[in-house]
Amino acid sequence: FEISGRYSFSIPVRASLAVLSVDMADEVHFGFCPVNETSTKQFVVQNTGDISAFFSWKYSEPFVMEPDSGLVHPGDSQIITVHFYPTAATSLDATVTCHIDEQIHPVRITAVAKYSFIVLEVGSDVLNEMATEIGTHGRNFTKEGLNAFVANFGEVITGKKGEFPLMLRNPSEVATSYRLLGEDLDSDPTFSIRPREGVIPAGGSVPVRCFYSPVATGAFSSSNYVFETPAGGQARLTLKGLAQGPAVSLSQ
Repeated sequence: FEISGRYSFSIPVRASLAVLSVDMADEVHFGFCPVNETSTKQFVVQNTGDISAFFSWKYSEPFVMEPDSGLVHPGDSQIITVHFYPTAATSLDATVTCHIDEQIHPVRITAVAKYSFIVLEVGSDVLNEMATEIGTHGRNFTKEGLNAFVANFGEVITGKKGEFPLMLRNPSEVATSYRLLGEDLDSDPTFSIRPREGVIPAGGSVPVRCFYSPVATGAFSSSNYVFETPAGGQARLTLKGLAQGPAVSLSQ
């Protein structure tokens, strides 16, 4: 600045430019995942800059990013959920990209999809215990064919309830959900199975309780069921039982 052409002075001016900056994961690793089921992982997009950041994701199946776009204000964060739904056993190494203004942030995603399978089991200690119960005779558990099993309650007194505890085991490397299928699940009260659905961790097992409640003395009952996983794994179970009347004796 000049005053009357004789005096001058200066005023320093400084300004900070607003910065667009975000922080997020570079890689997401799913590990082993079950086929035909959705697995999820989460990470955070953090706005570490001075201005709001609008983001959008570019991706392809079998991965889905949620939300696939949004606005993150300075100092705020957004949780991103990655959904993975494989339809076959495979190993994947993919890259999705997050677009923020002119910036592109690649995120590497790795996953291994595997088939799950299940089997039914019963311990010898349970069989021995059941053989001593009053009103039951000839109980046994046998394998008949590929992953097909028969639980025979033997003879159960009419009006009483027989129980056959089993274990549904998942020896595979991935967790799996399951459900019970059967033509007489709701129409025939003679047999019942609990639970009808659930999730079994990798290498784990869940207890399954089978019940037989005969109502007509002398009647033989048999029903077929299937425990099924989304990947197509099956464990077939046949329940059998014979209704026996109470023993009566006369003495003089």
